[in-house]
Amino acid sequence: MPLSQIVIQKFMMLMNSTKPFLPSSLATFLTLLTLFIFMPPARAANQFPPGKMPFQGFLTDAANPPVPLGNTSPANKIVIFKVYKSATGAAAADVLWAESQVVTVDKGHFSVLLGAGSAVTGFTDKHLTDLSSVFVGDNASDRWIGLTVDDAEITPRIQFFAAPYAQLARAANSLVGPTGQTTLNLANGKLEGTAELTLNPGPLTVTGNATVSGSATLGSATVTGNATMGSATVTGNATVTALYVGDLATVNGLLSLGGALGNTKLAVYDGGVVKYGLGVGANQFRLHTGSLSDRFSFLNAPDGTEVMTIKGDGRVGIGTTDPRGALDVRGSLGANSWTYLGGATLGIYSLPTVTAPAWP
Repeated sequence: MPLSQIVIQKFMMLMNSTKPFLPSSLATFLTLLTLFIFMPPARAANQFPPGKMPFQGFLTDAANPPVPLGNTSPANKIVIFKVYKSATGAAAADVLWAESQVVTVDKGHFSVLLGAGSAVTGFTDKHLTDLSSVFVGDNASDRWIGLTVDDAEITPRIQFFAAPYAQLARAANSLVGPTGQTTLNLANGKLEGTAELTLNPGPLTVTGNATVSGSATLGSATVTGNATMGSATVTGNATVTALYVGDLATVNGLLSLGGALGNTKLAVYDGGVVKYGLGVGANQFRLHTGSLSDRFSFLNAPDGTEVMTIKGDGRVGIGTTDPRGALDVRGSLGANSWTYLGGATLGIYSLPTVTAPAWP
């Protein structure tokens, strides 16, 4: 047969075994030595593992006895490399990564760097220069590489096994979920997350700032910087210097905003310069609007009628949202008590309904 054929010999890492696995069949035409170690391209060092991978092998023809390719002079072969999620699956969905390379074979030997080749027609979306994302997911234990030479894939495929860079798990930069999605990432001194964070029981202690784009459920939390969350549920105690919640905050225990004084300790609305909230002064509990023209409103339901108003200048209105005096009551007045005016005593047992005159 003119087709080059490959039979695989697995390379056993010294950390696992000192005895290599030898093929048992005398019909072996090729021994392919594979060393699965992620190697860095020429680039500045960073905190992430390298994504390219060296791959060495030995190619022969199908003659008996086999003759190494490039036996008399180096020969170039177009080889397509594919990483599959199964040993035999041939559907496009089984291919996780693919690329093509022109491989120079010298007396049977060749060496390539996976991730340094070109995209394969029909699999352009499967070509990555960084292979690290190929080895994640809920089925990451099954990763197989197949080689196509002379337009036919050589069997069997080779399964990937653990490599020295698996030791990176001892100081992981990212926490990856079962589907391969990064849920927590540590980079540039920041811990960032895209999934829901649940700590129950806590505590969670953050000495810098904490930002959660989704929801956070904590047994207890202490943040000495600022905390920004889409929504937050704290079943224990929470101590935060500044808390920003975009949606809903639920605290079943104690929510502490610290012991320092401040004009706005809790902002129920933060428009930047304009804030509505609660503060603490010296021997003073502060409740404030955003400006003098704003008002405090008391409603009879969440979206009900405003029954009492306190303007920013101190005027109080009952039955009106625009009081014209220090106290403006629109409606009926009734009293049944003793009222003392100066040194005189006035007994009032009933007061008829009085219509307030028009304000000047």
